[in-house]
Amino acid sequence: MKTLLRAAAALLAVSFVSGFSGCASTSGEKCCTDAKCCVDGKCTLANTKCPVSDDGVSCDNPAVDYQGKRIAFCCDKCVTKWNGMDDGAKAKALEGKLK
Repeated sequence: MKTLLRAAAALLAVSFVSGFSGCASTSGEKCCTDAKCCVDGKCTLANTKCPVSDDGVSCDNPAVDYQGKRIAFCCDKCVTKWNGMDDGAKAKALEGKLK
């Protein structure tokens, strides 16, 4: 019982502190905490779907910098396909996939 109370108190403390950490989202998304693609609680990835396959992406996926944006892909194979595209094809592939 003491362990359960301690766990509940710890969870409450973490919830309270995170509420004042400055890590808030105005879009309803969860606050980003992955150091690979987050700065001050905000995700630096410009997209949520792979521009080549349309599959979902996250901080764990490969990414490249393109025109000042960090673009994530679902796999290395899609990065290879992306690298073979000209700028017009890349722009078309990104349509509707940027945040």
